[in-house]
Amino acid sequence: MTIGNSVISGMEFGLFENIVNTFTGDIVLISDSQEDDDILLDLTAGKNLEILADYEKIEEILDEENAVADYLPLTGGTMVILDEEASMHYQMFLGVDIKKYQSFFPDNFKVVEGRGLSKGERGMLLPSESRTKIYNFMNFWVTSDEKGNEKVLEVGNESSGNVGLRHELIIMGMSDTNSVVDIKVPVIGVIDYNALNKIWGNYALIDIESFREAHHYVTGRDKLVEIPEETKALLSGRNFDFYFMDDVVEEYSAEEEVVNEVPTEVINEDHIVDIDSGVFNLVFIRKATDISLNETITKLNNIFEAENLNVRAVSWQSAIGFVGSIAILIKGALNLFIMCLFFVAIIMIMNTLSMATIERTSEIAMMRAIGSRKSFLKNMYISETGFLSFFFGGIGILLGIIVVNLIKLADITTTNEWVEIVYGGTKFNPMFTGMDFLLVALGLLVVTLLSVIHPLNIVSKIVPLDAIKRN
Repeated sequence: MTIGNSVISGMEFGLFENIVNTFTGDIVLISDSQEDDDILLDLTAGKNLEILADYEKIEEILDEENAVADYLPLTGGTMVILDEEASMHYQMFLGVDIKKYQSFFPDNFKVVEGRGLSKGERGMLLPSESRTKIYNFMNFWVTSDEKGNEKVLEVGNESSGNVGLRHELIIMGMSDTNSVVDIKVPVIGVIDYNALNKIWGNYALIDIESFREAHHYVTGRDKLVEIPEETKALLSGRNFDFYFMDDVVEEYSAEEEVVNEVPTEVINEDHIVDIDSGVFNLVFIRKATDISLNETITKLNNIFEAENLNVRAVSWQSAIGFVGSIAILIKGALNLFIMCLFFVAIIMIMNTLSMATIERTSEIAMMRAIGSRKSFLKNMYISETGFLSFFFGGIGILLGIIVVNLIKLADITTTNEWVEIVYGGTKFNPMFTGMDFLLVALGLLVVTLLSVIHPLNIVSKIVPLDAIKRN
């Protein structure tokens, strides 16, 4: 039990470090209209997120709230990668302001080909995991290098004879509630996430303005022109019925033409683009270290409710779905298995103590005859059983801690990305925490109390006359 709980605790800590500090933060803000909290699983199912209305007010609250150490607004969703041959591939994207993203998650990925995004630059960073899937499904190789990856291209040509190169991808937004368009986005670099790349490698990073345009959300450049309120509603995905009104459709088309005339290759002029003025559907939050996670979530939700904002805060475990709960599930399964072993141990110990009690019937009866009370005899049995249980149980805990530390010294690592989920990272790092000690001690206590019940019942039925009958 000591070793098993240490392995799971190490896994929990590793998952926390490699999820909270590299991908989600402690808390995730989503629209209150969102049906489920596990929004990343929704993305994998092709479901886009509801937009966050009144983001300006949300931003004011987050800036003033002491429980919030930092936050990152962004967009997330699934988009379709299109090809000239009418094939398509579903790909998950995070639309980010790259400077803010790298400030919030420093060094959470490495560039393996090409280069990183610059502030305000149009383009995407495609994970190598996603690139492989695109190659398998669409039969072309994506590269940021104009010369291409000759080795992979050669292998592809040998297998199919018809493998092309792509330096740009045509993507189309996906949504059930608003219009979408096709846009062409260059691949600036290919990346690998530093941990759990098998999971995070399904999420490409794209500049947030391109993400918004593909979904016809309000972008930062929309402030350049005077757009009627009903048209803004169309761009943000609200009031979808306006599409069927001739006057609004005509107005919308004219304004759309003006917006698309704005240069899109370089949009990093602060006086031109205000990225925060566009639409967001996610906010990642890093809480203050001196406040608990649940307390921070409750506090934020109370504020949002009081301000009548259609937004709610959820924990990173809830947002990440089954991956965030995997350590808890494994620990629960382990403890259930151990309790089954304890049940067998209880029966064995109880039978041993019962036989020992029956064999000492005459001695116990003599003690009763000279004045020993039942309570004294019961306390004696409990003390004896407790001493044996916790003495040898303590030896077991000590040996378990020694084994855990030997495993740490072995410095076991893995490059298998599925094993990383079990390890909680690239390194196998079990740890024996205070909570693990309490669980083990509680297990020993339960075993001791349950195994001594039947022997105590036998002791209570022994009377002084049994000493004579015994002789």
